[in-house]
Amino acid sequence: MSTTVKIQVLGHTLPLKVADHEVESIQRVGQFVDDTLSEFTQAAKNQPESLVLILGAMRIAETLFSEQRRTEALETEVQTLRQELESVQKESEASIQALKSVETGAQRSEHEIQEEAIASVTKRLEQLVEAHQTSASANASQS
Repeated sequence: MSTTVKIQVLGHTLPLKVADHEVESIQRVGQFVDDTLSEFTQAAKNQPESLVLILGAMRIAETLFSEQRRTEALETEVQTLRQELESVQKESEASIQALKSVETGAQRSEHEIQEEAIASVTKRLEQLVEAHQTSASANASQS
């Protein structure tokens, strides 16, 4: 079902037909556009509306590109973390197998082997988290 939503942009009322589930989103978009253009209206008094629209469009495009770069960086970070997790899982499996194959004077219980493997994996995860936090802090200070 569709609904007509009226948004205000630079004093102009724009009726838009949108799907019911898009009403709130369109209102937020309209408010964002109006706020952005209003900034330039105040800054560029006595300038033609076309100039305000161009400057506003450029600011909105700049915001979009910035968010796209941030999203791409986050996607890369997620992929890196996935690869690190897979690596830790493989290390864990290898540790368990290695510990199972080690024989000592007294046979070690399955529980002891699992505890040792968990301790090893936990240590590795802590190292990865620390490296990730250091990397995130460095990236945040560069922004």
